Amino acid sequence: MRSICFSVQGTLGMDQLHKFALIGLCALLLWLPPGHAQQATHTGSEPAKETSEPQLPKDSLGRDTPRGSFTGFLKASEEGNFVKAAEYLDLRNLPRKYRSIQPTRLAEMLAVVIEREIWIDLEKLSDNPKGEAGDGLPDYRDELGRIEDGEKEFVLLMQRVSGEEGFLIWKVANATVARIADLYKEFGYGPLVETFANAIPDGNFLGIENFKWVMSIAAALIAYPPFMLLGLGLARLFSNPASPLYHRVKRFFIGPFAVVAAALIMYAVIRELGVGITGQRLVRAHTINSIAVVWLLLSGIGLMRDAYANRLALRGREAAVVLLRPAAQSLSILVVIIAILIWLDNLGFNITTLLAGLGVGGIAVALALQKPMEDVFGALSLY
Repeated sequence: MRSICFSVQGTLGMDQLHKFALIGLCALLLWLPPGHAQQATHTGSEPAKETSEPQLPKDSLGRDTPRGSFTGFLKASEEGNFVKAAEYLDLRNLPRKYRSIQPTRLAEMLAVVIEREIWIDLEKLSDNPKGEAGDGLPDYRDELGRIEDGEKEFVLLMQRVSGEEGFLIWKVANATVARIADLYKEFGYGPLVETFANAIPDGNFLGIENFKWVMSIAAALIAYPPFMLLGLGLARLFSNPASPLYHRVKRFFIGPFAVVAAALIMYAVIRELGVGITGQRLVRAHTINSIAVVWLLLSGIGLMRDAYANRLALRGREAAVVLLRPAAQSLSILVVIIAILIWLDNLGFNITTLLAGLGVGGIAVALALQKPMEDVFGALSLY
């Protein structure tokens, strides 16, 4: 993703405002902590706990509630600590044919199945030590999620069991653990992906494992040449090689257009391989797509500005060309602001207050700029 951001800085003759706006957007998307949105959303809505309520013993791995237990499993899996992740599985009374499978391997296979096939909203899991009431399941069980495959449906369950420390905790139910191997055969990685993953050093960046970055970037690089050839064809379709704008149009189609198309391929590969708890927040916010689409729009605005300026020059109205730059810059700023607001909303931030503030501020700015804008449009009408 950083490579997309960095490649914008020096290409395609975009003016400085476009560059700075997009670089600022990239920096915000890369460095704003994804988890802050969820914290900000729920802090004020949680009811105050009564001091008289008896305090239940706390599990050292956070398995006191279904939400806490499964969150712990996802975090341990994302860190590659499958020894710890196995502690969240109920391994009691498994069928004999599954007892030879190492617990760490079961945890790893379950993590892959969940990353690829089910998008679990942690906020919907019960945060009550007694589980979700009135869900039609026994008191000691909660539904984790469902995987649908045609007419078949697989229900994943959490179960309340006796813990090693002497009190009740929540784990992935043994009924679900007993099906992990079969689920992995149907929804897990094939031998080719597993071989490739084993050849890449362990680790992750932005919550996405290294081998997934390598595979997705490789797919984007392979896809770029065909899209570049398509861009050359589109350049000839929308412009004439004899036109003074042809080279500008060609740069647009073999640059932003082709790169954005390749970035979408990269995004699709990452989604297909699956992502962990942190990566899901970035994918859900469409971070890569947001950067790519904003770059495409800014480049398109610059192209339209140049095309209209060329048209005005051919009509002998060169003096009006100077007015195109502030108009294009204003439109570019608007695009970046809208993109940032959409991205923040996708992350889970409550942008209603921000929009209300922008509305009041917009009225004040509009009143302040009323006379200058009248002068600008008056000058345009003269040309």
